[in-house]
Amino acid sequence: MKQHTEGQFKPIKNGIPIFALMSEKDSIELIDELLINNLLTDALTHTKRSMSRFPNNQAFPKREADIYFLQESYDKALWIYDTIESQQNSPQRLLSLAIKKMNCNKLVEAEEMARQLKLHHSVDISSRAYAVLADIAFLKQDYKNMYRWAREAIKRNPFLDSLTEKFYVAVELTNNHHKSIPFYETLIDENPYSSSMWLHLSKCHEKLGFKTQANDCLDMVSMIETSS
Repeated sequence: MKQHTEGQFKPIKNGIPIFALMSEKDSIELIDELLINNLLTDALTHTKRSMSRFPNNQAFPKREADIYFLQESYDKALWIYDTIESQQNSPQRLLSLAIKKMNCNKLVEAEEMARQLKLHHSVDISSRAYAVLADIAFLKQDYKNMYRWAREAIKRNPFLDSLTEKFYVAVELTNNHHKSIPFYETLIDENPYSSSMWLHLSKCHEKLGFKTQANDCLDMVSMIETSS
């Protein structure tokens, strides 16, 4: 499938918005291309437009829910999934439900669902399920298991910023700075342009008194943020 970028996609043709000329199939393909390129805001915009043009096509509400799920707006995602019969047992809906139960302090039910979903073949599902387990451990003040689960989450998906932040909170709460340095270095090999990863690695070095290494990491943060 050809990938579009913002510069390549032309929204106007002969004075008519191009989305108004698209068939249902073409609209779905465009939304999927935007999702592949991680252009979630654009994908959501085109999804909402398509829903107004093709109100009977359930493919568009599903994509809207999927986008909210990817944006970690789990309440919005769950509300939409609940209106689509085919999505009642989808892993996205079940994970969103687990998060809702956790937020309602139904920790036993939430943990049971997350433990099942952490075995899912999709890293997007399994990493988020491990993140839920980390959050439940945090609520229980079980910081050792929070570190364990957060580590598993970020290992599976080092590209999700919320997992990066969650793992560093666990590092701080368990004082696992020395143990985490080689792990961060492995993650950075996979995602070398993550400024937050370099920043947290710098903090680990700083905590241990490794000033030179900490400053080198901060230099990488500056370089990445300047070039972005």
